[in-house]
Amino acid sequence: MTKQELIKIVADSSEITQKAAEQAVNTMTDLLVDEVKTEGRFALAGVGVFTLVTRAAKTVRDPRNGEPIKITEKKAVKFKPAVSFKEAVNG
Repeated sequence: MTKQELIKIVADSSEITQKAAEQAVNTMTDLLVDEVKTEGRFALAGVGVFTLVTRAAKTVRDPRNGEPIKITEKKAVKFKPAVSFKEAVNG
């Protein structure tokens, strides 16, 4: 599903304009990103939990020539689905 398809579904199901639906979807997305960035966690009941993790710096080998490559520390987001979400997906 694309963002535009989501906006259309929200607009149709809520009986609001697509512009208002787009603003709601953008607000939700911005809130999720800001919360994970500042608090390190965002839990959405019935969906799951987004958690900020830090991946340590490491040295790996280039498969083409075997030379070592340094990879810097970086932040990533992990998602753990809620039990009800997993059950719905698995039938």
